[in-house]
Amino acid sequence: MKYASKLLVLAIAIAILAGMSVAALAEYGSGAVTDGQTYTTEQMLVYAIQDEYMALAEYQAINEKFGASRPFTSLIQAEQRHIDLLKPLFAEYGVTVPENDAASRVTAPETLALAYEAGLKAETGNIAMYVAFLAQTLPDDLKATFTSLKAASENHLSAFTRKSAGQTGNMQGNRGGRGNRNGNGNAAGCGNGNAAGGGMNSSGRGRMSGGNCANGANGSCAACPANPAA
Repeated sequence: MKYASKLLVLAIAIAILAGMSVAALAEYGSGAVTDGQTYTTEQMLVYAIQDEYMALAEYQAINEKFGASRPFTSLIQAEQRHIDLLKPLFAEYGVTVPENDAASRVTAPETLALAYEAGLKAETGNIAMYVAFLAQTLPDDLKATFTSLKAASENHLSAFTRKSAGQTGNMQGNRGGRGNRNGNGNAAGCGNGNAAGGGMNSSGRGRMSGGNCANGANGSCAACPANPAA
């Protein structure tokens, strides 16, 4: 009975800590910003730099796990520039720059495809945050800085969109289309024959079910004529 009671207390403690962790993350950076709300200058500056901290830490973690690769290498430099762009505004408005503890708040995704998705989510949240800030009446220097940072995040979002689309295309190509099984690959090729297409077979670029397109092992699949019966 006592053992069961101790387990219950432990479970409750873990749940409370987990709830505190989620709540803390929700109150950090763009997670603390809701569209339609009004924020003070101090709140906007703190949330903005926290979100840039998070992006920097996340991209650094991804780079460390998967090796240096674009767009993460260039984005790490960009996020540091964003932080440096915000810091003079803290001095201008007498706001203390918050500690950068973002590294303790991020975990690198398991795969590179998930890393691109994480980048999409981060930049989308960052853009929404600046949109919310820019909906308010702002001093010229805040407005100019937030507008610039929003535009930069839109460029980052485009980069992740292209990478994410490329990952999806590669997966589809490897399963069907122009990949290694049913497309322009080594097994079935162009797919313009009745059975297996006009691609590479063991003897070259010819039809596995007959035809006149067997002109050598290294020929271009694109040169295969269309199936007359199609």
